[in-house]
Amino acid sequence: MGFSPDNYTVDVALEDDFQSWLRQLPAAVQKPAKTVADDDQRHFRQALWTLFSQAGGISDTETFSGTVEVLALASGLIPATFKPQAMSLSDIAMSKAKAYGSQYLYGHFVATLATAGLPQSEITVVLQTAQQFWLANGTRLQLNFNQRERVADYLKDAKARSGALSAMTCRLASVTAGITDKAVTDLISTIGETLGVIAQILTDVNRTHDSLDFRTLILSGNYPLSLLFAFEEESDWFQNFFGSAKKPTDDQFDIARKLTIQAGEKSALQLAKELISQTQIDAKTLPDGTVQERLQQLLVQLENDAADYLKS
Repeated sequence: MGFSPDNYTVDVALEDDFQSWLRQLPAAVQKPAKTVADDDQRHFRQALWTLFSQAGGISDTETFSGTVEVLALASGLIPATFKPQAMSLSDIAMSKAKAYGSQYLYGHFVATLATAGLPQSEITVVLQTAQQFWLANGTRLQLNFNQRERVADYLKDAKARSGALSAMTCRLASVTAGITDKAVTDLISTIGETLGVIAQILTDVNRTHDSLDFRTLILSGNYPLSLLFAFEEESDWFQNFFGSAKKPTDDQFDIARKLTIQAGEKSALQLAKELISQTQIDAKTLPDGTVQERLQQLLVQLENDAADYLKS
């Protein structure tokens, strides 16, 4: 079966609250936001919120559960990718409209934190993380345009973007649940960051098993980790594939996908498993209790999800 957010416990009220908030957005923002919402990544972060919000006794933590999702949507409206093609006047106008919508959502994110009533030190950390996340999108775009991505680049980017969103989710969940020890919230944030990277790796592995998804990743410059490992093993073939002056044929895309799975998937999954093992060690340093126990259960599920690919 592999990785799926459905494998993880999520408070259903979180998605209800998110959809309710989405419906209240101005129409000019709501419509494009719906088209860029990444449901799988959001649902996994909701699972993380569900887990870490159980750390304390506050019952209304869901009030802030969608805060990070606002930032994710803002980023989604102006993605750090490109598809080389001629743009019509309509395309340009839509691009500008999405940019304005993105600014609106980022402002909403900041305003929500400003009125949250949380410790200022924690708000400062989240805002700083959000700023670095925003800058990471620019770094990602430069990487797409200027050079060939390598494994280290992928991991750095996953940490700076997917990892940052999960880190902020876990930190806010634990703080709103009543955790006041900053050493603990820092550790939870670090754990969340790593979980975000793991989820990104496994999500990309999923997408390489779908020919249309794989093609979309390639054409937008979002290379999965397994492809980068495969590039190291089959460098001559991939250099010809990416260096061709013509768009690859359907057969060439199919060969690229098969080589990605055959030559790179095992290494990508092994790296994910190493990150899971490290997080299991980190989890043991959390205070004893429900959160630590359920985090260990989540990590076991991630291990099982990664192992499922190797069985198929």
